[in-house]
Amino acid sequence: MVDRDYQINKQADVKVYIWMEVDVEMSQNDTVTLAEFSDAENLKVATLVRKTDMTVLTNSISNNQVTCTNAGTNMQCVLFIGGVKAT
Repeated sequence: MVDRDYQINKQADVKVYIWMEVDVEMSQNDTVTLAEFSDAENLKVATLVRKTDMTVLTNSISNNQVTCTNAGTNMQCVLFIGGVKAT
């Protein structure tokens, strides 16, 4: 599992909507687990962007986990996530 620092943002008028920006160091097949989401139904979007050149990396979503499927090691990235908070 990857260590992460993040900020949760919520819209005041939509109490269950959540989006996050997560700074992570990723290698191929590294996984970030997001406790704020209970499963894939809650986690709607995940985009992984490499900081050095703003390349969008490939990733997969399974339940509440995002896995980097892009080739590479020790990539400094930002993970943008959107979904519905688990209740």
